[in-house]
Amino acid sequence: MLNKNSKRNHSLLKHSLLQEARRNQTGLIQKGSSLIEVLVSTLVISIGLLGTIGLQTRSMQINQGAMYQIQASILAEDFADRMRSNSDFVHLYRLGFSDSTPSYNNCEAIDAECTPAQMASYDIGTWKENLSNILPSGKARVVNVPPGNEYIISIEYDDKRLELSSTHGQTQNSAALKMINFRTVI
Repeated sequence: MLNKNSKRNHSLLKHSLLQEARRNQTGLIQKGSSLIEVLVSTLVISIGLLGTIGLQTRSMQINQGAMYQIQASILAEDFADRMRSNSDFVHLYRLGFSDSTPSYNNCEAIDAECTPAQMASYDIGTWKENLSNILPSGKARVVNVPPGNEYIISIEYDDKRLELSSTHGQTQNSAALKMINFRTVI
């Protein structure tokens, strides 16, 4: 009987020694996270946040470009309304992209007595000032489409910031000029 118990004790001792050896090979039983796991998860979260920030930045640039297009359309409609209000002298409202802003009198003053030609100069001058204040490098052209009273108001502006952001890392030789054309009958 002593033999059976000693074999059994020997077997239990051998089993506990094997378990102890396995623990020594793999280290202590793991409790919590290791430093490497924390660093990897921080890296993954950082990459995700950088992607989100990049998308937000691009979205803001696209919104800025859309705002410029809307403002150009509003300016074109405003100029068409100015032309309609002085429709007998609509021919004075023709513009070229390189035309300078004309000198003008303030025709909105209470005691102002402007001729239709002075009113056209006032309209063009104040409108071109608005154009250059609202749109970056804003220029305009107004041409008559023969044979009638149809006019095309073309507004050109520089949207380089949006163009440069879309070609990040690429060389860009062309200017990012955008043009809005507004066709109207006076």
